[in-house]
Amino acid sequence: MAKAPAPSHPEEAPAHDPLAAALGPSPLEKFIEDNKVTVFGGIAAVVVGVSAAIWFSGTRAESELETAQAFSKASTLSEFDAVIAQYPSSPVAGNALLRKAALLEDEGKIDEARAALVELRERHPQHALIDQATLALARLATNANELERARDFLSEIPSSSDLAALAQLQLGDLAYQQGDLVKAKTIYEPIQANYPVNPWSQQVAQRLQALKLAEAKAKTPAPVLPKAAETAPTPAKTPAVAPAKTEAAAAPKAPEKPEAKAEAKPATPAKPEATPTPAPAAPAK
Repeated sequence: MAKAPAPSHPEEAPAHDPLAAALGPSPLEKFIEDNKVTVFGGIAAVVVGVSAAIWFSGTRAESELETAQAFSKASTLSEFDAVIAQYPSSPVAGNALLRKAALLEDEGKIDEARAALVELRERHPQHALIDQATLALARLATNANELERARDFLSEIPSSSDLAALAQLQLGDLAYQQGDLVKAKTIYEPIQANYPVNPWSQQVAQRLQALKLAEAKAKTPAPVLPKAAETAPTPAKTPAVAPAKTEAAAAPKAPEKPEAKAEAKPATPAKPEATPTPAPAAPAK
C-alpha cells in the first residue's frame, strides 16, 4: 500500500493534539465563539469609553486651566465678582470669594466681608479653604467683641484640619481675654501634645509662660498697709490754741427760752394821806 506523500514543509502539517481533540474547545473559546457580537461590541464600548474619558479629562484640564488663569488675573472686587459669576460651581469661585472678603475687610466693609465668607461656606462646603473662611469669620466676630459667636466658629474647626492648632490657640486667647486663666491654661497645654509639629508652638509656649507668671503673682500676698495709711493723713503739728472756754462752752448754745415774766398789773394808786384841817382862828377882841 502506497504511503501518502509527506508535506514538503513541516510547518504546513496540521498540528494534531489528541488530548485537545478529545476535550474539544475550552469554555472560554466556546463562550467567545457563541458571543462574538457581545464580546467584541463590549470591547469596542470600552475603547470608546476610555477615549471619551481621555477627551473629557483633557477638556476638564483645559477648563480648569482657564478658570485658574481667570482667577490669577483678578485683583479688584469687580474682577473677582466676574470670576464668581462665570464659574459659580468651580473651586475657583470659592477662592475668589475668600479674596473678595479680604479686600472688603481692608476697605472697612465688615458686613460685606462677612457676607462673602458666609456665601463661601454655604455654596462650597467642601472647598479646600473652608477652614480659612471659618477662622476669618471668628476673627471678625472677635474684633466686634462678639466673643461667644467667635467661640462657636472656632469650635467648628475639626481636629484633623491643618488649622486645628491655631483654632485651639485662639480659643485659649478668648478665655484669657475674659479673665478665665484656668480655662485658658487647660486649652493651651494640650496643643503641644496633640499637635507637636505646628507653626504656632512658640506662641503657645509664650502664653503658658505668661500664665505661669500671672499665677505666681496671684499667690504673692499683698503687703499689709500700716494703719496710718488707712486714714486720712494727719497734718503737721500745728500749735494748738487753747480755747477760751471749755469744749462744751465753745459749742454754740441753743437759744434759751425767755423766762415767763409775771404779767405786770397796774399799780393801785395810794390813797392820799389825810391833810389835817387847820383849826379856825379865834376872833379878834
